[in-house]
Order: sequence, then C-alpha cells, then structure tokens
Amino acid sequence: MTDAEASSEMAGLPLRTFDLLNLLLSRYPDCGVTDLDTDARLRRVTLKAPSPISDAVLRDLTTFIRGVDIDWPIDLEIVAADIAPRLDVETNPMFILASAFRKAAPRHVREDEAFWFDNIEAVARGGLTIDRFPGMKPEAFRCFLDLTRGSGQANLRQMVMLYDEVWCSLPLLEDFDAFLAEQRLTRAELLDLVGSGRLRIVSTQPEERLDIPFLDAVTERAPTALFGRRTTAALLMADVAQTAEISRLNDRRLREIAGPLVKGVSELIGGSPDALMQALFWPLQARRGALQSTLDLGSKAGPALGLGRALAEQIKASGGVDVELELMLFSETVHIGHALNATVYPGLDQPSGDVRLMSMIGQDLNFHRGFNRAIVAAWASNERRRAEGVTVMPPLPLFEFEHVPIEEFLEDTRLGSTRRSGRALMARLADLPDGARADEVQKLVADLRKLERGEGTRLLSFETLDTGLSLAGIIGGFVYPPLAGLLGIGKPAVERLRNIPAVDRFVDEFLDDAAPMTRRNSDLDFLSRIKRVAQFKRSRI
Repeated sequence: MTDAEASSEMAGLPLRTFDLLNLLLSRYPDCGVTDLDTDARLRRVTLKAPSPISDAVLRDLTTFIRGVDIDWPIDLEIVAADIAPRLDVETNPMFILASAFRKAAPRHVREDEAFWFDNIEAVARGGLTIDRFPGMKPEAFRCFLDLTRGSGQANLRQMVMLYDEVWCSLPLLEDFDAFLAEQRLTRAELLDLVGSGRLRIVSTQPEERLDIPFLDAVTERAPTALFGRRTTAALLMADVAQTAEISRLNDRRLREIAGPLVKGVSELIGGSPDALMQALFWPLQARRGALQSTLDLGSKAGPALGLGRALAEQIKASGGVDVELELMLFSETVHIGHALNATVYPGLDQPSGDVRLMSMIGQDLNFHRGFNRAIVAAWASNERRRAEGVTVMPPLPLFEFEHVPIEEFLEDTRLGSTRRSGRALMARLADLPDGARADEVQKLVADLRKLERGEGTRLLSFETLDTGLSLAGIIGGFVYPPLAGLLGIGKPAVERLRNIPAVDRFVDEFLDDAAPMTRRNSDLDFLSRIKRVAQFKRSRI
C-alpha cells in the first residue's frame, strides 16, 4: 500500500498543526523531523529538523501530507537539536502520542503504528475482517476481561479452563502486584499463559501507565499476543465498518420506509422516534465518525462511536431514566468484546444493574451484526452462532484451584472438547437462581463421587477414540478399514491424537450423537477431566 493510499481515508479530517505532526511521526518515526509549523495565511507547511533530510524521505513526507488533503508548499528548516515540540498542546491523557515522542514506550508501539497505517484503508472499507488481524484463529472461542480496575476480577484460571483464548486489558502498574496476589499468579505464570497462546492482551491505556518490562516480555514471548492501542482502535473500526458494510440499512428501499416504520414502532412502545432512528442507524453513523475518534483515542473512542449515547436516549425517552454516563462507561468493554467475538465478563463486584446495562449494549451490537444481507448457509454456520450468542455473562466464581504449575494446568485443560463442556456447564448454572444453582452443584459433586467410587461407571462417557470406534463398529456392523488399526491402541496414544483439534471435534461430536446409548453426561466428563486442578467451591459452614 502506498503512503497516499494509507492516508486517503484520513483526507479531510479536521487536523490541528500538532495532529499533523503526530500523524507524520507515527507513520515515519525515524524521518528526522522534530517539529513542524503550518501557516494558514501563507498556506505553507514548514518541517523542522536538526539536520538535512534526504530527497527520498522528503518525497515520502510530502506524499503523506498531500494524502491528508494539505496541498500547500512544504519547506524544511534546520533547527537546534534540543528544540522540542510543544507536547502540552494536547491535554487529554488518553490521546495517542507518536512513539517518537515517548522515550519510555515499549518496543511493540512502533509495530502497532505501522499496522494502523498499513491497514487503515482496508479497515475503513470494511474489507479487513477481525479473523485476519495478527494471530487470530477464526474458530477460537474467546472471552474478554477488563482488568484495568485491578482487584475484584473473575479468576483467570477459570476463564482459561473454559475458553480457547482469554483476552484482557492489563491492570495499571500500581494495581498489578495486588491483582497477581489476588489471582495467586506470578508474572512468569502469566507469561507462560501468553506463550501457550491461551492469554492475549489488548491495550486500552497509555503503555506508560502499565508494567512496560512485562509488555516487552509478552511481545518477546509471542509477538502477536498483544494488540497495541492503534491495533485495538483498528479492531473497533473494523467491527463497525464491517457491520455497516453488510447492514440491511444500506438498502435504499428500507431507508425510504424507515421514517414511517420508526414512527409507528415508537407509538406502540413509547419513546422518541428520533432516539429510535438514531439507534437503528447507528452503524452507518458510527462508521462516518469512527476514524477521527479512534485515531485520537483508540478504544477510549467507544463512547464517541455513539452506541451508548443512542441507547441512553432510547431508555430516557421510554422511561425517563438517564443512564447515559453508565452506558458510556461500559461501552468500551462491551465494544472490544463484541469486536473479538468474545463473551465479556464484568468484575465480581459490579452491581447486577451494571451487568444488565452491559448486556443491553451487547444485545444492541448483536442486533446490528445480525441485521444484514449475508445470511446464507456458509455464513450462518460460522457467524450466526456468534451473532446470537450471549455477549455478557455474570462472572460466577464457581471453582477453586489447586496450585499446580501452569504447564500442568494447561495440560489438563488442553482439549477444545473439555472447554466446550465447561462453557455449557457454566452457561447452564448461570441461568439458574442462586438456590437452585447451589442444589445443582451439590448434585454434581455427589454424582462425581459416585463415579470415582466406581458406583456410577455408566455415567462416564466413552473417553477414548478406540472405545468410541468399537461402539461404532458394533452398531454399524463394520469398521471402516483405515480406522481398524486404531481399535487396539491405548489411551495415552488416543489422548495424543485428540491434541489434533479436528480429531478432538470428531470424537466429541461422535460421543454427543451416541449419548442416548452411552448415557453420556458431559458435565461429569468435564469435572472428571479437570478434577486434578480444579473443583467446585466448597460450601462454608
């Protein structure tokens, strides 16, 4: 992609002189420029550098400036090396400064800046899907936790036990040690989770507010495990742009009837037609405004994208309650989770009212993602599951964990089928009232004890591929020849085969199909697999 293409999406943005300098040095951190001036009266840009700049670099800088719709003559002025630009022009602490201004910034920030400029055109067009971002696995089940508040968070081990990938934003530097103590984890163990591919990080704060040596260690262990603030901004933009690109609201016929339709709906359910119209057309409006806000503020532009504000207008018009501030506070977390196709887990101490508001944002985002022109068989098999999924789940602290080395914990939770059974159990228990949930947990504990004493052998599923295929041979009266050789292999060899995701899915689906005959209990399967490292929290008397 040429520099002109990279900056064409930013053409026409209302840029201050400092904004132009910040963008220029974000794109060319080593160009040698230390400051610039713009003169609107003379219509001239003056680049400032302590030494001459090569003609090739000057051509690149000129092309970039032309790409943001500034076609004034460009001069170069040689200045003293110790003259620095006025960084106090920007007072918002969340503003994304170029790495050239940030001597303490971690190494990954430069790669983060390059990703933005290399991909902004495709992102803004809706042509860069989330699954094509660095290191993304299209079929992974994910959850997201905003850890910037530090304490009072869901147990990371529980999340790793249930999800293929756990995404999080990190606690601030002053809260990091307390967070680790609460989680009974060390920095080394967190890095082991990163190295395994099971823990990934998005940046929502200036990196200088975080543990920079830890960030450097993360990117050294797994270069794609961390999304910097510009990549996170691109993630949000891509989600909005893709939603808007395939929205049915792009159909001119629907836009023509939207006014009367919204008026009729508002008369039936109450509320303001304007607020309902704003909420309905949110993806198209957000797409137009997303670039400027994410360019400046990264994920902190979530409120500026407007969904929380639009939803608050609806609620206020319908019931007279003003929850705009709360919805704007929560929208960043839910936006990130939604963009990642991840389930969001609030903090353990967040009130149920906050969780309900977060769920409302998630439901709104799910509606807009599902209200599109792409519902065909191939799309439905992959995307409808996500579009109709639960975006926000209560963070039930169901399990307590034996302190075993992280590598052993990962070994016992390595199979996608184990995590799938765990998620199903978690979702089922989350839907129960507190009393019924406690009763169900006690019943499961009792059933697992019976199983361990040998009294409930029939409750356990066929754990191995050879047993499953033997059953298939008995039922079908034959064994497919290439698989016949597997029938005599032992459980260790089968377990190694299940490390191949496709084999694990095959076995799991086979066992599901055979459940009526085998009396398979997936809850007990899950509990028996993780019993060495985790168990239900004990009732305290």
